[in-house]
Amino acid sequence: HAEDDYVISLRDVFRILSTHAWLIILVGVLALGSAVGLSFLQTPQYQSSITLLVGQERGIIGSGGDPNILQLLSPTMATAVASEPVAEGVDKKLDLRTSPEYLLAGLTAEHVTDTQFVEVSYTGSDPEETQRIVNAFGEVFSEKISELSPNAETLTVTVWRPATSPGTRISPNPVRNGLFGLAGGIVLGIGLA
Repeated sequence: HAEDDYVISLRDVFRILSTHAWLIILVGVLALGSAVGLSFLQTPQYQSSITLLVGQERGIIGSGGDPNILQLLSPTMATAVASEPVAEGVDKKLDLRTSPEYLLAGLTAEHVTDTQFVEVSYTGSDPEETQRIVNAFGEVFSEKISELSPNAETLTVTVWRPATSPGTRISPNPVRNGLFGLAGGIVLGIGLA
């Protein structure tokens, strides 16, 4: 009988929640307002992307070579795009007067599986600048590969799809943040009730 004294029925839970509904609503609204307010205080972030094509100057492969060699090299190319020498070249090309580390912090490069394509994206606070920087990464990287591979049958990297419009705003997202804030506030309110 002593154990039964500590059991709360479902009816008791609903009674507690309905009695303290004002608290749940208040905490939910406060959390929603805080999340949306903080979203508007954050600096907007924009992202621009390009697509690079890893190829060969003459033909698909050299004689007797592996037909999948370019697909195998594409992940290496994705890593090489996001390297300090390329970032230094972009800094000089655009006269940004910043550090390679700063440029690389906003850059991502990913190999598109089972293709010779590499997707390169840059994120920053200025939409036009993100477009200029990501396009410069493609151009500088293509030039560096040409310098390293001067023969006719060696690797090439071509900007297949340049960034043609200013960056797309990717954050903050006040609606999403507000929904998370509201959900968290309701959970907290229920806990307090």
